[in-house]
Amino acid sequence: MNQNNLPDISDAPFENMRMLEKQRQIENEILAAVCNGNEERALELNRYYFSSSLCTEENLRAQKDFAIAFDTLLRKSAEQAGVHPVHTDSMSDFHVKQIEQFTCRDDSLSYQDQIIHNYCTLIHLYSTKSYSRKIQRILTFIDTNLRADLSLKTFSEYLSVNSSYLSARFKKEVGLSLTEYVNQKRILYAQSLLATTNLPLKSVAQQCGIPDIYYFSRLFKKITGITPKKYREAAIKSFPAESKNSS
Repeated sequence: MNQNNLPDISDAPFENMRMLEKQRQIENEILAAVCNGNEERALELNRYYFSSSLCTEENLRAQKDFAIAFDTLLRKSAEQAGVHPVHTDSMSDFHVKQIEQFTCRDDSLSYQDQIIHNYCTLIHLYSTKSYSRKIQRILTFIDTNLRADLSLKTFSEYLSVNSSYLSARFKKEVGLSLTEYVNQKRILYAQSLLATTNLPLKSVAQQCGIPDIYYFSRLFKKITGITPKKYREAAIKSFPAESKNSS
């Protein structure tokens, strides 16, 4: 140790320096690939990293710590790509809980591919980087509050802007009217609930922010071309072995 209580690396072999430089290079390339939503490239780099001598974590605890640090870096990459922290924080919390449950080193190593996949998926689903700040705030609010009042009047008051201006701005940037976008998001969520839960149709409609079951059914058929009941029946036939929960 030197007088500043910092590790003395003056005698470290040059090979160690080259190893660290290569590690950082690969890590930075993985982060860049994830930030661009390039899952295939990120996975390729990650597998190269662990198949080479670059991975030096010897025990389970060290590998868990590395995986958690890796998750933190990818979370930041997703945020740089325009994903709101409300999504990345939730995903990161889930990853850490999974990592801490691993009982062998190989589990933790292989899970990093899943971490990459999950953050790339978040970027494709929720990145708002290409939108203006006001539209970003609207899109994030919609994604996380489908049961709320998502009317043009609500957002106009929330952002203190003229409703006509906001309506035109939203349509120009998103390509859909606010109502069309909200309806599509609600029905997309309804499809997920119908396929993965046993919730009654009325409960599905309410969870999507549409308390009127009859309006929900008409809107669902208008957007998907099929009734909610038939959609659920088709989903059961497609995935008969998948268990469903009631919540």
